[in-house]
Amino acid sequence: MKTVIIGAGRGCRAVQELVIGQRLTTLSLEIAGVVDPDTDAPGMVFAREQGWPTFTDMYTALQLPGLELVIELTGQDVVRDQIFQRIPSRV
Repeated sequence: MKTVIIGAGRGCRAVQELVIGQRLTTLSLEIAGVVDPDTDAPGMVFAREQGWPTFTDMYTALQLPGLELVIELTGQDVVRDQIFQRIPSRV
């Protein structure tokens, strides 16, 4: 499932490690991008090390072709609301 992760803190890093370790047996995630305004956030650094695209602008990431899932890990209502306003209907 082509996925964008928004919020690249420790939770993002934990999800990334689950994907790398293939420990999500019932959900096959393909990380299409990681989004955070902080380019030094743990999940952003790890994403670059893995060769995954990183974005500081979530609107660009939400327009990726074939996107199927968005995982929001910021815990901020304003970010969640912005996602729902801009997310394509197919996601």
